[in-house]
Amino acid sequence: MDSGIRMTRKTWRAVRAELAVPQPRPDVRQRLKDAWEALFPHKTIRTLALPAFDEVAAQCVFLEGVDPAVETKAVSVARAATDSSDETDGTNESNSMPIEAVIKLGTQANAERLFSYPNLGHETDSLQTTIEHYISNSLTREGLSSSIASAEISTAECAVRISGLSQDESTIIQERYQAFFDVGQTGLRDIDAFAAAGKLDKAWQFLLPLGVPIAYARAVEVMDFPPLTLIQNQDYLKSKTTGRWWELLALNAVARNSPTSTIIASGRAARHHLI
Repeated sequence: MDSGIRMTRKTWRAVRAELAVPQPRPDVRQRLKDAWEALFPHKTIRTLALPAFDEVAAQCVFLEGVDPAVETKAVSVARAATDSSDETDGTNESNSMPIEAVIKLGTQANAERLFSYPNLGHETDSLQTTIEHYISNSLTREGLSSSIASAEISTAECAVRISGLSQDESTIIQERYQAFFDVGQTGLRDIDAFAAAGKLDKAWQFLLPLGVPIAYARAVEVMDFPPLTLIQNQDYLKSKTTGRWWELLALNAVARNSPTSTIIASGRAARHHLI
């Protein structure tokens, strides 16, 4: 029936009617029999019946052409399929539309410690300005200069919203930046434990490597770092050490402003900064 053969509509309907199993209205005797079989079921042979089927789904070609009523139904079915496809396409499009990444920083007191606020030489800057400065620096060095970082400050909860990202970028930025500041939280707990044990020098200051690329860095520098000038410059990569490092990278065909460098500090730097 559905093999693409050609026949008249009358023939198609007649064949289907012939194949269909008649369903007579049961009389009292049949009802009693059905009730008995329901109480005491036994194996029976079921009669094959055709599933519901109409001309819209028929794969044969009707010689008379298209029935107007059927054509109207077919158009409705096609339109519904198109609408469904449009909805799917809209969903896919929304997935590629810019969305926000949200980085949680904890309480205001906690956020101040994560960003070493107020920065030396920038005491008049607000916490919001300080956070946005460092996050914007990081995003620019990620190659995401069109993104926008907006800090939200409250006593109970601080966060950074980063807009202007694709879905993939947002997923990566949120995951890695959140992980970065979560590690910072661990550092704060450790420095508190260090202080409680009486081992923290008053000259030491907590400083995360802020403003560096976190998600898309392609190089990691391990060195004695950082000097005090970094917090005054509010730029973790602005120092004579990193300047020399960039000269070496340039000699190895790495563009000066490419988003490559992240620093892991070690060694004697702990005398001044705990990272």
